[in-house]
Amino acid sequence: MLAVACPPLGSDIGLTFFLPRLSRSIAAVRMEAEGTVIRIEGEQGADKSGGFAVLTTAAILRNNGKYGRNGARKPAKPNAQGQDRA
Repeated sequence: MLAVACPPLGSDIGLTFFLPRLSRSIAAVRMEAEGTVIRIEGEQGADKSGGFAVLTTAAILRNNGKYGRNGARKPAKPNAQGQDRA
C-alpha cells in the first residue's frame, strides 16, 4: 500500500477496498480485511510517499450494490406511489 504517512510496524489495521463492476454479470464488491503491518518502506520519488505491507489471514467480499463508493449506505429510492422503501 502507498501512503503519505505509514502506520507503525506491528500495528493492527482494518482495510476496505472498493472494486468496480466489471460487467453486467459481475457486480461491484467491497472487500474488508484486518491485518498486521509487517513491513514499512521509506519515502520514494518526487511525491515523497512511502509504503507498507499488511499480512492478513481472512477477507470478506460484500456485494457493493447497496453502498456508495465511500461505504455509506445509498438512500432508498421512492416507490411508484412516491413513498420511501424500507
